[in-house]
Amino acid sequence: MTRDALAACVVGLLVAAAAYLGTGRAELGVAGALLAATACALYFARTWRGALPKRDAFTPVFFAGLSVQLLHIGEELIAGFAPRRTEEILGASQALSGTLYAGVNLVGVGLFVLGFLGCVRYQRRAAAVLLWMAVVMISIAGPVLHLFYSMRAGGYFPGLYTSMLFWVVGPLLFIQMWNPDAGAREPRVEVDVRARHEALVQALRRPARDLS
Repeated sequence: MTRDALAACVVGLLVAAAAYLGTGRAELGVAGALLAATACALYFARTWRGALPKRDAFTPVFFAGLSVQLLHIGEELIAGFAPRRTEEILGASQALSGTLYAGVNLVGVGLFVLGFLGCVRYQRRAAAVLLWMAVVMISIAGPVLHLFYSMRAGGYFPGLYTSMLFWVVGPLLFIQMWNPDAGAREPRVEVDVRARHEALVQALRRPARDLS
């Protein structure tokens, strides 16, 4: 358990550091640090000593969230999210380039997939930190921030339409991470039909006095 906790903290620190060092942007460093801190807090609150997500129940919800996230990134890139956020929300003059913005988001998607493989497929507990980051982005940051941006702009803000889907997928993801037994299928009991048939044949072949 101690090794898992240390590994989870290292993962969170690496993500926070990479957000700043990889882009050179202070706001992305702060956002990465907040995201990592929230994910680590949820990890220690629920996953560190708890159950890991169940593959059958979590997989379809995770890929639904991932698909929505990719659609969301597409809407933001097409509608010019990065420059409008810089000018209208942050009040800065130097916006992220479209290439850098796309790169940051695609790296995030890649980390989410690695978290899914590590945690759900290979049962590595520390990888749950990456999954919690995905859940925080999809269930909390995405829908809430885009609603705030649109209210601040007084109308449509890039990414608003697809962020509405986060209000559906996000809570499902959060529930599956917080309570892995929610929606999990009951294990099927395999019945050996041939063995039961042979047992029945043997019982019928016994003398009548053995059955009495």
